[in-house]
Formats: sequence, structure tokens, C-alpha cells
Amino acid sequence: MEAKIYHVVPNEDNNKWDIKIEGRDHSEKTFDTKDAATDEARKMADEARPSQVVLHRENGEVEDVSKYSING
Repeated sequence: MEAKIYHVVPNEDNNKWDIKIEGRDHSEKTFDTKDAATDEARKMADEARPSQVVLHRENGEVEDVSKYSING
């Protein structure tokens, strides 16, 4: 089973934060804060094991990666 990868990225158009699933062009959800987007991405990843959450900084660089395995 291939892992689903959730990216928490800045939305330059509206100064908000998006959750994007790797391989898709559109945002799944948009949030006012990075913390809110991160919390939701982690919930989504936890429910979609195996998965990963990749947090990006405001400049787009990767800040952190969390992996969620099938075995917890």
C-alpha cells in the first residue's frame, strides 16, 4: 500500500495555509493558521495510514516530516 502524503503549505494568494495531497493539483482544505492546518493534516494522516505529513515553512522549505505507519 502506498503512503498518502499530506503537505501543509503557505497559500500565497490569501496569506492562509493549505493542506495538499501529493499528486493532486488542488488544496484539500484551507486554514487561517499553520497550527490549525497542521492539526487537521495530522488527523487526516492518522486516519489514512500509512501516510506522512510534510510541514513547510513560509518560504516553501520543508520544516518537518511525520510518518504514520500501519502498526501505529
